Amino acid sequence: MSSTLVVLLAALISILVITVASIMWLRYQQKITNDQQRIGLSALSALQVLMSSIQQHRGLANGYIHGEVALHRALIEVREKVHDQITRIESASDWVVDKEYWHSITESWAKILASFPQSDPTKSFRTHSALVRNILVLIGITAHRYHLPGVDEKTTPGYTFLWQQLLSTAELLGQARGLGIGVVVDGECTNTTRKQMEKLVAEIERDTELLSSQLDEFGPINELIQRFLETIETQLLKESPTIEAMEYFSIASAAIDSLYQHYNEALRQLSVQIFNKTK
Repeated sequence: MSSTLVVLLAALISILVITVASIMWLRYQQKITNDQQRIGLSALSALQVLMSSIQQHRGLANGYIHGEVALHRALIEVREKVHDQITRIESASDWVVDKEYWHSITESWAKILASFPQSDPTKSFRTHSALVRNILVLIGITAHRYHLPGVDEKTTPGYTFLWQQLLSTAELLGQARGLGIGVVVDGECTNTTRKQMEKLVAEIERDTELLSSQLDEFGPINELIQRFLETIETQLLKESPTIEAMEYFSIASAAIDSLYQHYNEALRQLSVQIFNKTK
């Protein structure tokens, strides 16, 4: 074998080794990325559960502070759900991507509990709502931290829409539920609360129209949202609300939960896509 041929063969072997090594490295890096994305999806799901529980606590607390003592048992049950979810998130250390921000969230929750039920309704509602906004911010931070699809690039923009627009709409519905239950318990809607509710209804209608153009099979969700808005219009924004507190809470919750079901199903589908990439 000539020296030229030996050199050529050595060069080809080197190229082959480098190519194989590069492919294996890229696959390894892809696996790490996919594993991290699955952790991120678990975190987004857990934070959504926490957000939902605190929204429920806000509504029940507002009704209780307004005088509906029958809500106390449900309030305690939701409070336990919040504690359980906080513990679950903290036990999975990878989920807490911004520990300082997370500390501010748990501290805010502790302050809410410490002041309850002495807080006046307006202050209670505002502190709960501020806490929910912070969780929404942390959801955005988490999506960026784990490089989930649609965050850094223009690929799969529908998923970014989920943890931005869909969750924001769910929070508008949650605020309408929280404010409204106080109206139901009082048996009257003040001018200030009426303006707040009308503003929320307008924002919900705007967001619902946007959601309908972005989400497939939005019809059943929209029906529940429209039923809630109709309940506000016909049974809340009049001189003497006629609906019971828990009935109002249930109608609102059905609309909110339908959005969260869509959110979690989309996360499940995305998790399957990521899993298939590793095969």
